[in-house]
Amino acid sequence: LKRMLHSLGIDDERFRLEWISASEGEKVKTVINDMVDKLKALGPLSIPNQINILNEELKEIPEELAESFIGKEELSHV
Repeated sequence: LKRMLHSLGIDDERFRLEWISASEGEKVKTVINDMVDKLKALGPLSIPNQINILNEELKEIPEELAESFIGKEELSHV
């Protein structure tokens, strides 16, 4: 999961997996407060910028696929 988040441009510091029993109320409180503090320190998530980058990359895919199936010469007539 951390690799997938990294590939999306999300810092792995924004993800935390913690196993806590329902009887560990104080630990739940501590873990949540620690994570909130960490996320505040990291600042806003820059997903909009990553989405723009992915959108630009996706725009290039149809042309590349068409060239591979049709050929550049035939594509110029389409």
